[in-house]
Amino acid sequence: MANSTSGICPFTLKPLSSTELEDVDVAIIYAINPLKANDDGATSQNEVQCGHSCTLSPSLISYLHDINGTKQCPVCQDSPAMVVFDGISSAFLINHDGASNNNNGRVISFRYGNISYYLWVHSTESIQSSSYYSKRAFSGRKRTNVLHRIGDVLGIELKNIRVLYKGKILHPNIKSESLDDISEQLLDITTADILHKRKKPSLVVMGLRRQTKTMEKKQSTTNMYTIASKLNPITLIRFGLQWTFYTTKSVFGGLFLFVYSLLYPPQQTQ
Repeated sequence: MANSTSGICPFTLKPLSSTELEDVDVAIIYAINPLKANDDGATSQNEVQCGHSCTLSPSLISYLHDINGTKQCPVCQDSPAMVVFDGISSAFLINHDGASNNNNGRVISFRYGNISYYLWVHSTESIQSSSYYSKRAFSGRKRTNVLHRIGDVLGIELKNIRVLYKGKILHPNIKSESLDDISEQLLDITTADILHKRKKPSLVVMGLRRQTKTMEKKQSTTNMYTIASKLNPITLIRFGLQWTFYTTKSVFGGLFLFVYSLLYPPQQTQ
């Protein structure tokens, strides 16, 4: 696996040092889910491409989702960008280089469009785990809020986030469950996915991003300015003068033909 430990982020043009690669603001991009590499040899580490790092920023999300078609890794442009880990999630699940003992958060995984995301969610307050999978894999965990983390990364307002699981809408919830309760449910589903080494996350996230809204608003504003420019006083005066000229020309042309027909009737011409 060609995992970069340093390099220049193509979006910020700043170097990423090895000490920063376990940060939640770093994105590590793969063509194939690296969690499948240990699944009975189904995917070898050499086949997991490409593991390059860049900044987990709105620019990356816009690059991945605002234009149709499969995107290549923004760093190497050699492998499709199909799976995105943030730095801590990668260290926790793949590299096991210190973050594996971190009980200050958990991982949430989901699909948005055709790209799978694995993001670290920091903890806020302690609760007692009720899930078998959580007790087994994440003992001593704390309550977290997944929806805010998803919204922050993807740029989706909380009220516009839709989370589906096997065709069922988990958020927004018709039972009016709290965001923390929904968050726990989503985290437990992710834990089960990881323990069963599923190729793709079971959760699907949908929602219009703020960047997309901004672009649509700008387009709408441009159209309004175009219409307004056509309705400004100078344009209206010019249009009125042109209409008056051509109308007057037509009227006088008609009168001339009428008078001419009276003075020179057709029978006299013959």
